[in-house]
Amino acid sequence: MLVFSLVVVAVAAYLLGAVNGSIIVARTLYRQDIRELGSGNAGLTNMYRVFGLKGAIGTFVIDTLKTAVAVVAAHYWVGHQIEKLIGADGYVIARFFAGFFAMVGHVMPIWYGFRGGKGVLVCGITAFMIQPLVGALAWIVFILVVAATRYVSLGSVIAGVIAFPLWTYIFIHNQTATILAVACGILILCMHIPNINRLIRGNETKFGAKKQD
Repeated sequence: MLVFSLVVVAVAAYLLGAVNGSIIVARTLYRQDIRELGSGNAGLTNMYRVFGLKGAIGTFVIDTLKTAVAVVAAHYWVGHQIEKLIGADGYVIARFFAGFFAMVGHVMPIWYGFRGGKGVLVCGITAFMIQPLVGALAWIVFILVVAATRYVSLGSVIAGVIAFPLWTYIFIHNQTATILAVACGILILCMHIPNINRLIRGNETKFGAKKQD
């Protein structure tokens, strides 16, 4: 029964995650495909750089809502089942599990030819909903790195790949949760390989610049 429930959660979370806010907003409000503009990334940063604050807000709302629905649904659908199996962290694992597959859907959306965003916002919302302290600390790391360097990609990598798994390990104390946090970080790292290469070469675009990254 638990295996079946987990499969349902994984599929449902993936399909919800595949609802991409930036693509929807760009097509609805601007009659354009965000993936053909700027960096070509269907994410919040590119949306802001191309269409400004209005487009970014719409993207943020849609991507936050889809992540929240996936995570909350998993909490109530399989949380109690996992709780019976592993103990007190069952609901945390359920939220983590759904959040990860929502990230996969966002990155490789079936609705849009498997061309999506980089999963950072979905990961950030998931982190906050798993445990507010973990999420807040990860967001603080992101904000501090971006404020200091103006590189959104660097903030995303450090917060998602290093800070999120670290805070999960320190504050949640669950091996499965830490493994899922590492999996989220690996996904973010893979999606940012081009950005990392540009950072190394010194030609990555800074936040606020006209040229898209």
